[in-house]
Amino acid sequence: VVPGVTMLEVFCTGWKPGFLGHLQVGRTPPLSSDKASSHFPALRKATEVPYDEMIFFDDCGWGDHCGKVERQCPGVVTMRTPDGLQFHEFEACLAKFAATKK
Repeated sequence: VVPGVTMLEVFCTGWKPGFLGHLQVGRTPPLSSDKASSHFPALRKATEVPYDEMIFFDDCGWGDHCGKVERQCPGVVTMRTPDGLQFHEFEACLAKFAATKK
């Protein structure tokens, strides 16, 4: 991100203008704290992107959302980020994702 560019603009790159279905954040219904049963099915439905084309970063320190997503949403590549997303974790997850495509 560079000065003058918002995170929303970055997140919306590549999507039709005004489309926000790929932004599934929070716990307000219909979302819940269970990412595997609420966020990911909603993402797949709204975007038509299959699970094996998704990456999930999670900084939760009190639960294993990554493990649950991997079990319930086969194909999603996950990365725990206990200190917030660090560049080395971003790179590691991209490599993990690329390895699934070989």
